[in-house]
Amino acid sequence: MEEKSNTQSHSVRGIEIFGHAIGGVGQNMVYALWSGFITAFYTDIFGMNPAVMATIFVVARVWDAFNDPMMGILADRTRSKYGRYRCWLLRMPIVVATCLVLNFTVPNFGNVGNIVYAVVTYILMGMAFTSVDIPYWSMPAAMTSDPNERTKIFTTANLGTNIASTVGNMLIPILLVSFGGTNSAHAYFMTAVIFAVIGAALYLTCFALTREHVQPSTQKFSFRLAMKSLAVNKPLFCIMITNLVINLAFIMKMTLNYYYTTYTLGNVKLMSVMSLVTLPSIIIGTCIAPLLAKKLGKKRTVLVLMVVNLIVSGIFFVGGYF
Repeated sequence: MEEKSNTQSHSVRGIEIFGHAIGGVGQNMVYALWSGFITAFYTDIFGMNPAVMATIFVVARVWDAFNDPMMGILADRTRSKYGRYRCWLLRMPIVVATCLVLNFTVPNFGNVGNIVYAVVTYILMGMAFTSVDIPYWSMPAAMTSDPNERTKIFTTANLGTNIASTVGNMLIPILLVSFGGTNSAHAYFMTAVIFAVIGAALYLTCFALTREHVQPSTQKFSFRLAMKSLAVNKPLFCIMITNLVINLAFIMKMTLNYYYTTYTLGNVKLMSVMSLVTLPSIIIGTCIAPLLAKKLGKKRTVLVLMVVNLIVSGIFFVGGYF
């Protein structure tokens, strides 16, 4: 029987910081396949009309607007011997893994039945992923009350997740080709199974290596107050909009890279080369970002890096990758 520490100022061990980052690696391996290749799977394997696919995505995003806050409230109110957030890394990995595989499975329910299947499995995957994603990123606040230690945890986790996304996008095209090619339902299914197993294993490793040392606040969370605070807190609102735009751009880039390498360049494996090329810049950027923030300030650092990203993206847009 595990006992949860009551210490507020507990120093986080290196193995806990590493363990938290490992969970992010598993999470982003799963996300790399789901967000980057589900569109290609629906159009090329499922034979889904793009308009129908777009409708599914819109319905799912609308539901996320309600589901995400509900999951945040549920996680904050959770009480278990493993803590508020860490317990979800034990409860949900198998669910996430199962949903991932179901998302990349082609049933035999007929045209309408298959579309219903896609809607249900896609929304369930989003809910399952959220049930781990929100507790995972909330854990640093429960692992330590020291702002510097939290920064270490977040920085290490961000490095791990960025590397995982890149490595995942390198491996997926290779696995698809190895299992039969991008036009093979079996290839997508087997790749999903592999990534599901890896993701679940790393989630559980994160659970095993981390601990929550900070006692939860006795103050009850008010969703109404949170929405009111968001309405009057303009900096927070701007940060949320910025994150939304950045994540949307990232997802679009990963999705379009598949079609670009497959149909324009004629070789989906070149997507692996593109990911490999970006890996050094991701590692360097993650390492120097805290230094830039100390020197320039967080606001200026974000603005500078966004301008640099805009310039580089513009060069690629005008000149192409090759």
